[in-house]
Amino acid sequence: MKGILERLSIYFGVLIALIVLYVGLMTLTFSYSSKNFESRVAVANAIKEDEGDYPVPLFFKGGAMLDNFTDFLMIGKTVGEEDKSPLFQAMSITEYERYWHGYLVWLRPLSVFFSLPEIRLILSLLNISLFFVSLLLIHARFGFRVSVPFSFMWFSCFGMVTLASIQYSTVSLLLYTGVIVLLKIYKPEKKMLPYIFFLVMGSLVNFFDLLTYPLVTLTLPLSLMCIIDIKEGIKTKETIVKCLKSSVAWSVSYAFTWVIKWILGNLITGYDVLKNATEAAKIRSIGHEGQVIDRIKVITESIKVPLLYEYVLIICPICILIALILKKGKQVIMTLPLIMISLYPYIWFEVFCEHSTTHAFFTYRAQMGSIFSVTAVTIIVLLGINATQKGTQSDSY
Repeated sequence: MKGILERLSIYFGVLIALIVLYVGLMTLTFSYSSKNFESRVAVANAIKEDEGDYPVPLFFKGGAMLDNFTDFLMIGKTVGEEDKSPLFQAMSITEYERYWHGYLVWLRPLSVFFSLPEIRLILSLLNISLFFVSLLLIHARFGFRVSVPFSFMWFSCFGMVTLASIQYSTVSLLLYTGVIVLLKIYKPEKKMLPYIFFLVMGSLVNFFDLLTYPLVTLTLPLSLMCIIDIKEGIKTKETIVKCLKSSVAWSVSYAFTWVIKWILGNLITGYDVLKNATEAAKIRSIGHEGQVIDRIKVITESIKVPLLYEYVLIICPICILIALILKKGKQVIMTLPLIMISLYPYIWFEVFCEHSTTHAFFTYRAQMGSIFSVTAVTIIVLLGINATQKGTQSDSY
């Protein structure tokens, strides 16, 4: 019991430290004048008029659609209220007080020195660099059995489109950084490490993101953790338990970070942020009064958006069946944690059903972890993962 309380105190301490960091960073972000940003916003608005709110730059496919509306809204939020204190400005982003708006920590300083086209170029370079570093690390550790699913995931969800997007970068930059960190630090024998890692990831994505597809910061790193366990010969039951605990850590952290923002917003600004946030959460889940939401359709339509994913969903069960016929049942059992993780986005779609329906052109990317997991399962059940067994073969599950 004492050990459990000690671990919980560590986790709670990490969350409190992150909240203090967020308040400090946001206050510092608004500690300098926003007058210089007004001209930047005017230029950005001119670009928006030329490009439109929702351009589709590639393949004339809905999944490649950009969300310029939110990008330019984010740029507009760089302009603060000069007559208010930095702390008040940090907690009272007009109309969207329920979010932390952590992206302003990097967007505001960049806007001092660079124009919007230059910021897009910087984001593109960062995104593509982090993606390829992640890919190289994955290939070096696992070979094509895992690097191919990772590449297919990026291609299927139009990763090339997210490169220059301000909104999408709030998730993608954190995602690829998280993947790199996990591959460098995770070892199965470090019992507390995965929980602290996912605790931090859940909080960070809530801080930076505007509810795009944050779940991928759980599912993709979690899938890679499972594959490491498979390769190291960890028992499947142990991996499943670890995945469930890590999922709880991410979920609690995500929710805690959000609720704390609502409470702080109430206390510091005097606005009824808590009421606004709870009403918005209710709408994002069940919709506006009188709105009809098809909870089955939101899943089936989301599955259709990523390129070729429907075919992978057909091929995967066939490969599992072939593996069972070939008496490779142990390889199928090893992939059970990945199959479990692949279901997470569809639970997310049901919880945030209205949001996932209204913004399906970008929320579908919550399936990135599923696409990776299902593709990896398709390969692993037939070819294996070259597991380094710790004990006999029967111990691996």
